[in-house]
Amino acid sequence: MQRRGFISMLGAYFGALVFGGKLPEAKARVIPKPVSLFQCHVAGFPYYQGPKIFSDLQSGQKLKLLREPNNPYDSKAIAVFTSNGHKLGYVPRTHNPLPADLMDNGHKLTASLSSVSPDMGEYSCLEMGVFVVSGGWQVL
Repeated sequence: MQRRGFISMLGAYFGALVFGGKLPEAKARVIPKPVSLFQCHVAGFPYYQGPKIFSDLQSGQKLKLLREPNNPYDSKAIAVFTSNGHKLGYVPRTHNPLPADLMDNGHKLTASLSSVSPDMGEYSCLEMGVFVVSGGWQVL
């Protein structure tokens, strides 16, 4: 707390005690902290819009995850998009059961590119980290 904020709060408490007023209510804030679930490649990258925008992709770039429960090939499918809406691919089938269940139960998941490596070939050129935003609860 900064000095000015502390002094004004102290003055409010003192004024409330002296004049019988109401004490100001403390404003609690919950700041969600992302909890890392895993690192993986972006599956299916060559089949979507990623190759067209590959030169624009950067390590650390935020990604959006969208659950696709009606996907005909995988009922636990989670699509991966850039913040601009370009589809890059999917969370690999081997990694998607836990995050799909979390998303189905209302938890917010996010992702970011951890590496962009053209030398790794088109199937492994993008690595991402997947995170759950805790919002005050603990991941056990």
